[in-house]
Amino acid sequence: MDYSRLEQLSWFSAEKVQSATAVVVGAGALGNEVVKNFALLGWGKLYLVDFDQIESSNLTRSVLFREGDIGRSKVDTMADAISALNPDCEIVPLERDVRDVLTVGLALRSDVLIGCLDNLAARLFMNQVAALSGTPLVDAGLSEWEGVIQTFEPRTGPCYACGLTEADLADAGRMLSCPAFAQFVERQGGVPTTPILASITGAWAVQEALRRLNASDGKMSTGEPWAGREVRFNLHSNRLVSSKLTRPRDCLRHSLEVDVSEAVAINGRASWEESLARLEAEFRCDVRLHFWRSVRLISCTNDHCSMIQATVQSERPTEPEQPSPCTRCGKQTDLRLVNGIHRKDDWIGTRPAEAGWPEGDLVTVVLADAMERHAVVEGIGI
Repeated sequence: MDYSRLEQLSWFSAEKVQSATAVVVGAGALGNEVVKNFALLGWGKLYLVDFDQIESSNLTRSVLFREGDIGRSKVDTMADAISALNPDCEIVPLERDVRDVLTVGLALRSDVLIGCLDNLAARLFMNQVAALSGTPLVDAGLSEWEGVIQTFEPRTGPCYACGLTEADLADAGRMLSCPAFAQFVERQGGVPTTPILASITGAWAVQEALRRLNASDGKMSTGEPWAGREVRFNLHSNRLVSSKLTRPRDCLRHSLEVDVSEAVAINGRASWEESLARLEAEFRCDVRLHFWRSVRLISCTNDHCSMIQATVQSERPTEPEQPSPCTRCGKQTDLRLVNGIHRKDDWIGTRPAEAGWPEGDLVTVVLADAMERHAVVEGIGI
């Protein structure tokens, strides 16, 4: 691609853009616009996250989808379209729920996270990952007439959760804990809007990502801090309001500050037994691991059968799974959920990679004196 006209801009750095990485979550009308703009700029690498498929109603608002794409994965279709639009841009489609694939490790390798979501629980999850990793977050949203762009660096300023009401947090909690309510919300579909509003909002979100990428040289500075800002515009009234966001003292997100800058690595292809032994040798004490997600364990009730299977539980709410017969001996199995492991546990011989552990997931290492360190699961691949 020829970027010569872009390079004539005094503030544009092709070198920075072409070496930059972004995670874009949400592949609807807004996500289409964001990804299209990133591609035209020559952005180096884009991770696209969405578990949905294309429907006919998407075609009037999503610039990268065509009639022949109906029924296909949104992220796979976007990846194909962007590869044709700009082969220089590396695309990694992730057809998963954001809570199952966006990890602290992935965020640490990224320059910016972009949320193009209409789901409060998913937004709160992105906010948590941004806070844990220190990665800048741009949250973009649409309503019938309004576009909203917010910029966050939760470690040093307000976060997305700072502006939520108790009712908002209660709804998010219901989505996380009640599969029926979560499925009801999903069935409601996205926010009705126009491609015009999505185009403007998506362009503004990418411009904020560019502004943050170039923050070190000051060429795009407005004189105000980049983070903790909101732009809200209304296409009905033709009004635009830019405001500064505040950080309340009682924000729950800010009460969970964790420093992962010195996190150690856990080999995702080694057994938990091997990893615990290495950590105990490194910290010179007994350790146990606490997970930030649940693990589903299926074990045989037959004393003469050693079958035990570990699988990472999807963060997307589902109906409870019923125990099934053992795949080895046919006897009944037990099903349990765990959130940690110690060397005395019966599933210590399993491996994170075999359990479907996401690359870059955060694990808390609890030492014998109750002090905590942190680790990141690596070596699995995305």
